[in-house]
Amino acid sequence: GVLSVQPGVMVLDAAAMAAGQPLPATQQEALAEAGLVVMNKSEQLDEAARQALAEQMKPCALLWTRHADLPLNRLPGFVDCTAVDKQVVDNLTLPNSIGQLPVLWADPNVPICLSQTSAEGWSVGWRWHPSQQFDLQRVLHWLEGMAWRRAKMVIHSEGGWYSGNVLEGAPLAWQISEWRQDSRLELIFSAPQDVDTLQAQMAGCLV
Repeated sequence: GVLSVQPGVMVLDAAAMAAGQPLPATQQEALAEAGLVVMNKSEQLDEAARQALAEQMKPCALLWTRHADLPLNRLPGFVDCTAVDKQVVDNLTLPNSIGQLPVLWADPNVPICLSQTSAEGWSVGWRWHPSQQFDLQRVLHWLEGMAWRRAKMVIHSEGGWYSGNVLEGAPLAWQISEWRQDSRLELIFSAPQDVDTLQAQMAGCLV
């Protein structure tokens, strides 16, 4: 197929901006190229504060979130891919449903989080800044403690980049990966899970 390049997503700290913290010049410049600006950590902001930030950010498209939780259908260029050949999707070495679009990282410590419900079940995925490194053993122990249906990932560890794609009950075999753009993990469950808890547990696997 033909790769369709989409505008980037930029994640900003809405709470810090509301407190008067200015954006660095590089982020100000990047705003012009962003297809969507995710205003993260916005749960404590009242309507007046949000309106003031919205005026400040015009004409950017804004999405107010907490923990950068971003619905798939809000991504620039998102198309419902229910008609996509499942065999092709399953053979991908990357968790494709996490989103194949560029990310303008405002905070390398905050991952992009996406969740959705599909015919396979409930899935949640994260994309972490490529500078973040994970302990593979901790990631493995964490995954072994959960009852997911499927896990797909590319992880940046101290020893390099590794991928894995495993079904429930099967052993996880790490493979060397050439992917370098970000660490990403997708988990598919039979029922919705607590995203905040899962994200905190994954963050606990960081080096």
